[in-house]
Amino acid sequence: MHWSFFVGKYFVDLGMNKNTFFILTIIFFFNCQGKSQEDLFPKYEFRSFDNLVKEEVIFTPYSIKIPKDFKKFNKENFDVLKNQIENDSESYFKKELVNGFSDTSNTAFMISIIKQNDVLEKLNQDFIDYLESINPQVNRTQYSINNIKVVQYQIKNTMNNIGYTNLKIFIINRELHNYMLDYIVIDRNFNNKISFIENSLSTLTRNKKR
Repeated sequence: MHWSFFVGKYFVDLGMNKNTFFILTIIFFFNCQGKSQEDLFPKYEFRSFDNLVKEEVIFTPYSIKIPKDFKKFNKENFDVLKNQIENDSESYFKKELVNGFSDTSNTAFMISIIKQNDVLEKLNQDFIDYLESINPQVNRTQYSINNIKVVQYQIKNTMNNIGYTNLKIFIINRELHNYMLDYIVIDRNFNNKISFIENSLSTLTRNKKR
């Protein structure tokens, strides 16, 4: 079989299966105005079962466990995608892809570092307008996981008549170490994948020794 996939407008050929691949999301809505930092990033606990995740991936100063049955992109395909993402002149943020994983159901998980300061301030209406200019449905929320502040965007779109959901999670650490996690899943696989993704997110932690 032959596996090709898109990440937004980026195309990567993985040489396994014909489908386009993509991911999940969980929606939270609340009014952020006039609230304390704790209210702005309310604590959220995802479901946690060790048998749904596997090895830990470290991206200083954080770590996360990837969903079960995910494997690293091979070097050739990773390099192609990395080049496309990092040289996209139309991208809202300057990014560096640091890791990427996928499974046989065409679900993907990627980790990128945001190479700009004041990321939180840039996650505003302009960014939503940017996302909505290329996606028909975008929802924003923010919360904290294990005392880590994150801003989440749930993006729904179609590619080659296949519906998919992209969960973008920005890890906020002010000027240093701002990251973006991308979970992408084909909508028809959503119900089967949501538990794996929640469990992966539940393991996001800040490494005390780093």
